Amino acid sequence: MGGIGGGTAGGFIGGLIGGPPGAFIGAIIGANIGAGIGQTIEHGGNLGVNIGNNFLQTIQSAPFVAAGFAIGGPPGAIAGAVLYNAGYTLASGGSFEDAAIAGIVTASYSTAGYAYYKTVGGAIVNKGLEIHESQQQIKVQAQLKVDKGSQVASQSRTAETDFTIAYDENGNFKGVIIKDRYYSDNPSEGVKIRLADGRIVDVPRNWKGILAENERGVVYSKSGTLMDPNSIRVSGPKFGKYEYPNGYVRFTEGNQPLDIYGKPNLPENTHHHLLETGLE
Repeated sequence: MGGIGGGTAGGFIGGLIGGPPGAFIGAIIGANIGAGIGQTIEHGGNLGVNIGNNFLQTIQSAPFVAAGFAIGGPPGAIAGAVLYNAGYTLASGGSFEDAAIAGIVTASYSTAGYAYYKTVGGAIVNKGLEIHESQQQIKVQAQLKVDKGSQVASQSRTAETDFTIAYDENGNFKGVIIKDRYYSDNPSEGVKIRLADGRIVDVPRNWKGILAENERGVVYSKSGTLMDPNSIRVSGPKFGKYEYPNGYVRFTEGNQPLDIYGKPNLPENTHHHLLETGLE
């Protein structure tokens, strides 16, 4: 199981350094190093050779895993990995029994790894991505102010004034105000999210909203925590490579951000523009 822990740690570190691509690459590197260490401890052999063999098989199996994911999502990816390892065993001179064992072992580890990712690892990796996003936003705003002077400074101030955190008289978080729209921390009062593509989403009334870790939005979930694998995040205006002048919303299910079709996708396809105020 060293590969699972290594993959999670690598994904978190990679996410901090390079965002989503870094998380993916870091997870692969960490998983292979962790698996190589585990194999060496359990079965002996040369650590470098074990890690190298893991990397080689990962690269060779990538097309099968990617094709499986495209067809059937995570279960399809697991099936692709199982088929590759079973075929690799046969091609290497193994018997059908060896191939069956290789397939069962691959399925077991893949399923365990995916289950771990959904319940624990994904939340850790997502935390790394959130930290990275917050750091990048700070860097972008600072660079824009230096490069473009007063015009961009004014734009930055607009982003700040279009977002306000609401507190009660005791200093307790009560929600956020984005472009004159109030998003309460208590969805039982009725919280509607209006998207630029015309969709209107109701936050489940039994969920709870809390302040996002970067203090630029509100995160709704059933548990009322940032670690919940199912959540709705509403964020204030953002400028940079991908601009959201009216703010954006991100829907997450099983720690996977969803696109307009409810499928896991890249970050640029899972940040949904909020409707401009005044347009209903």
